[in-house]
Amino acid sequence: MSYGTESTPFFLVGCVRSGTTLLRDILRMHPRLEGAEESHFFRWSDPFATPRYTALYKNNGDLKESRRLDQITEEEFFSIFTSAQNRKELQDAYCKLYLAKQRNPSGRWFDKTPQNIYGLFLLKEAYPEATFVHIHRNPLNVAASLRKGVVMPSMTLTAAINYWNDSYIMMRDFSKLYPESVYTIPYLQLTTYPQQTLSGLLHHVHEDPDKLTIPEGYVYAERNAYTKSLLPSEQQYIQTACANGMRALGYV
Repeated sequence: MSYGTESTPFFLVGCVRSGTTLLRDILRMHPRLEGAEESHFFRWSDPFATPRYTALYKNNGDLKESRRLDQITEEEFFSIFTSAQNRKELQDAYCKLYLAKQRNPSGRWFDKTPQNIYGLFLLKEAYPEATFVHIHRNPLNVAASLRKGVVMPSMTLTAAINYWNDSYIMMRDFSKLYPESVYTIPYLQLTTYPQQTLSGLLHHVHEDPDKLTIPEGYVYAERNAYTKSLLPSEQQYIQTACANGMRALGYV
């Protein structure tokens, strides 16, 4: 398949604070690709159109802010929402409107919602040909970031551990069933070799790597902030709790 003719979406998933936002923002620099703010359409266990699912989109302030950033009005969103019959119809209609708002109606949309990892099997059913881009990061740095609470509310180390382990377990089992659907990027690789890493991903999803140029200094190397923010005993606690995943992903 030649570059620039594929329209199948792809999905960025993984543990929160693992680089999904950085990856999305770089991919947005490609003229063909458009990635909206986090949708969470496939994250929630409540079925689409049930009262609790609907209430989330009516009442959640973060989701309202995402729509504002995407330049989609509440009236436009709920027109789409009430017309959809399932999550896929909602996702497709939202992203079609998002492409129009970006003045790139013939572009290709992709979704970055790390917590959609909880809905991997629903996503696979809805988009059987999609690529699931899994970015993973050392749990010590994930935990340090989550406890600091810069983007998300500050969390305990136990909460951070469970975020990381949940993500690892779900992607591990999904990858066993659908290895051809998963493209894995270690965060350290992305931050060390950003242009090379993104060129590989773009080639994999049939987009022209030469159309993406990452500005110099845009990507910073992993700083291993945990060495300064976590006590040795806390580091050991995380390493013990995440031992299986750390071994499998090459962190030990």
